[in-house]
Amino acid sequence: MDPRPFAERYVSKMLDRQVHIGSLVIQWGNPLHVELGELRVANAQWGSVADMLRVEHVAADIDAKALWSGVLRYQHLTITKPVLVLERNPEGIGNWRFGAGSQSSQSHQDGGLAVVPKNRRQFPTLLDFALRNGLVTYRTYSGHVLKVRLDNVTVGATGDDAFVEIEADGAYNEADIRLKGQTQSFATMRDATVPFGTTFSLRRRSAKLDFTGTMREPLDFEGVQGPIRITAGKLSDILSIFHMTLSTDPAASLTADMSRQGNLWNLMDGKGTIATNDFKGKLIVLEGNRGGTDDVSTELSFDQLDLDKLLAEGGGGEAEKKSSGKGWAEFSLQTPDEDAPRVAAKIAAKQMTYGNFQVDDLFLDGKVGPGDVTLNETRFNLANSRFYMGGAIKPEGDGGRLTASLSLEDGKIERFINLLFGESADVRGRVDGKAIINLSGSTLGAGLKNSDGALVLSVTEGRIARALLEKIATDLRALFRRGKGTAKISCMLGVMQVKNGMGTIESFKLRTPEANLNGDGRIDLSKQNINLFLQSEPDSTGFFALDVPLQISGNWENPKIRAASKSVSKDSVAEHAEELPASLRQLVDENRCHQQ
Repeated sequence: MDPRPFAERYVSKMLDRQVHIGSLVIQWGNPLHVELGELRVANAQWGSVADMLRVEHVAADIDAKALWSGVLRYQHLTITKPVLVLERNPEGIGNWRFGAGSQSSQSHQDGGLAVVPKNRRQFPTLLDFALRNGLVTYRTYSGHVLKVRLDNVTVGATGDDAFVEIEADGAYNEADIRLKGQTQSFATMRDATVPFGTTFSLRRRSAKLDFTGTMREPLDFEGVQGPIRITAGKLSDILSIFHMTLSTDPAASLTADMSRQGNLWNLMDGKGTIATNDFKGKLIVLEGNRGGTDDVSTELSFDQLDLDKLLAEGGGGEAEKKSSGKGWAEFSLQTPDEDAPRVAAKIAAKQMTYGNFQVDDLFLDGKVGPGDVTLNETRFNLANSRFYMGGAIKPEGDGGRLTASLSLEDGKIERFINLLFGESADVRGRVDGKAIINLSGSTLGAGLKNSDGALVLSVTEGRIARALLEKIATDLRALFRRGKGTAKISCMLGVMQVKNGMGTIESFKLRTPEANLNGDGRIDLSKQNINLFLQSEPDSTGFFALDVPLQISGNWENPKIRAASKSVSKDSVAEHAEELPASLRQLVDENRCHQQ
């Protein structure tokens, strides 16, 4: 008698799924030897493919006495070339839930021979298990497909009450991985009243993940709780698993408490290091519903964040810095596609260093998601001055549209001069500023060609060296002596409009009791060139002042100064202020130079 039709009907009825068996051979005895060829198990009705499981060959030696218990006990089990598709419906129920078990693992009443376990209580004993050349695909809540290649898997135990040893070689999303682990016994697995303990290590190149904890529902990887540790000599050995790349490749480590409840993953009380920068933080992942996207939120805090060390790893460092002048223009304005996760991040650092720059009290709050990159708030101290930034990128054409703003409050102008040029300043005082920019294109460089914006700088109190005033006014006395002391700055105000990558300084005013200065000019933001003009007002300077206009031109890192034939207008700033956005007009109105 051919047992194949009977076996197909029995298993199909038990699973409430259509089962096909290409060939079946049974050798009666103890152990019972069974071989199957071309096994197929149909997917759930709502599944994305017809078959949930396809197996080329199965060979098993089964303890005949254990058949009466309803739970299989395999003395030997070998599975060759299985292809398994795992997915969840919109309610979060997995396609591996069969029959009544598809509604709830707890609602199913045990009974009959559990050829395929419907819950942990029916899980078989695998004393000697081997799997060769398998493929498992898992479709997440949001519809993303994760692929696990199983080249070689072994499971072994000395008995039902002994610890279980697991080893596996394969790949996750085409990234080679090796797993080694130990779990509690098969008897404990079948006791649904207690969490199931497990310890495992995942290795890929220099990266290693260690977990020791428990699972309430091991078959669903549900109710996970326990500490996790991740180390990597190169961060790319982790990120490449998720098809992510960075321009640098630092070493990194992380320890945290991991938990999973339903579609919510948590990494809490995290501590780690990236390129010798220590951090603390947390990570929360909420898997999206079918057709949706995942939500990821993270909070990281650093005492010291050394970007030089971070960029120096794996080809960054000095080479990265030297190319930064051109690299910013290549920054893409394209937003993530609709399949990308929504990521919200808050990053804080008491001190961040990069080259000669030191930023204190850095705080960044931003988000990245399908069709959206938003910087909600960024604030930091630079040169004893407080900066605030915000902006967003939205899709537009083959790139994006960037809107951004920058504010400077209670700055020290002399500290900026020292920071940028490494020299002591001839100008001192408080400076405030605001800037906005709007541009659209595929990159920042391309976007500057289609941009508009404005910048206002205001000094309401300060002092300027008399020697500098005499030079600007081309005072003949400067040929014979250096002016002593400083002059009080009554006010200083500059207004620049930006259009298609060109900044036009429509008005610059400096007022002191000893001289009034006016300026205008243009700044080419794409080519990083300046062409500025300064001139003192004759009725505000001394008898010896020639009041010759000066031209400052060339690359803004090394400009040239010479006498100019062009005179500078002393138009009122108010003539240009009406064109400014309200937030920038307010800064102009608060400065005494705006009507002069």
